[in-house]
Amino acid sequence: MEAGLPFDAWRPAAPVGRTGAAGRSVPAHTIVLDHLGKPKPESGNQWSQAPRQVAKQPNTVCKLSGLATELAPDATPASALALLREVLDVFGPDRCHTGH
Repeated sequence: MEAGLPFDAWRPAAPVGRTGAAGRSVPAHTIVLDHLGKPKPESGNQWSQAPRQVAKQPNTVCKLSGLATELAPDATPASALALLREVLDVFGPDRCHTGH
């Protein structure tokens, strides 16, 4: 991180709150939550709380790309759209992106 590069956190939904702790510990660096924190339908509200914790740190952003590869094969477009809307609401459009 000394080179000024972002740190991409690719975490399953359960421990993704640790990414927020990383954001607090290195406030001068950008921490990227990859793939919306890898949401899984079975994680339900547990996933929903994770991006909220991470987004509390102003040096964190969320990468939207890769979501389709993380969803269950039978996921509907409506369920993917709901996840995207939630993350956009939590991080705001300025802190969400599709890649580097």
